[in-house]
Amino acid sequence: MNGEVVHEWPIAGMPVKMLPGGSVLGSKRMRGGQGPTPGGQLPGGAPPEGPPPIPWQDTIEFVQISWDGEEEWFTCCWDDDETGLMMSRQHHDYQREGNPMGYYAPGQEFVKQGKTLVLAHKNKLVPEISDKKIKDDVIYEVDWNGNLTGFEWHAADHFAEFGFDESATEAIYHSPQYDEDKEVSDWLHTNSMSLLGKNHWYDETGDERFNPENIIISSRNANFIAIINRATGDIVWRVGPDFSEDTPENNLGQFVGQHHAHMIPNGLPGEGNILVFDNGGKSGYGGSEGFPRYTRDYSRV
Repeated sequence: MNGEVVHEWPIAGMPVKMLPGGSVLGSKRMRGGQGPTPGGQLPGGAPPEGPPPIPWQDTIEFVQISWDGEEEWFTCCWDDDETGLMMSRQHHDYQREGNPMGYYAPGQEFVKQGKTLVLAHKNKLVPEISDKKIKDDVIYEVDWNGNLTGFEWHAADHFAEFGFDESATEAIYHSPQYDEDKEVSDWLHTNSMSLLGKNHWYDETGDERFNPENIIISSRNANFIAIINRATGDIVWRVGPDFSEDTPENNLGQFVGQHHAHMIPNGLPGEGNILVFDNGGKSGYGGSEGFPRYTRDYSRV
């Protein structure tokens, strides 16, 4: 409580999450950079000379480290993005089986050697979306041995389900998020992903939109929250990106660059509601001359 460091792990991450027993999940190395370790050392030796590398928000080795710093689990072999180096490409979020939202809640049944859902990137050219290569958001699953289980979900496959109007669709096509250095557009910038988990909506009515195995995501650049039917991949529930007067979303007020959307788990105040940190700033597609469509100079929850 005094701000003193009481323990360190040789790990970086986006984000780092603690598991029961003191183990942590995170990354050994981030693409385009190297994560710090205790004592200020850098894995792999000193950084190369010259300008700093371009950060990608991609994890190379995604690992689990024990309290004592021993590697207990890792995965790395999702995609090499034509670099020759296989990477997990994990970014922003992941969920270990038995812990849907990534923090403690009563009644959760943590699975010690469970499967892990991973939010990751995959670069691709999709002419229906843009004439430039996009950095698509992908969800995949790995088992305790670090192997892919076969479950994959690619955001680009569901472009027509995200609710973009004509002006937003045209803006996305011309890629205002295009990065000249990386030669790719971070078109959605999905920044959270989790299972819904057990909830009273499903228990009381059997509404399949809120099946505990379904997945909720948040798109920072496109201003929407959506629930994915895990069995079909379809978008079955969505808030945004349109919050205009003639929409049900209008009562909520416009989302701008929101993060960490998730369903509050059973046993906590507000259980079954969706909690979101609405950052503010600038985001959204379809503004004049390619600028973000919406701005707000404060945050809210």
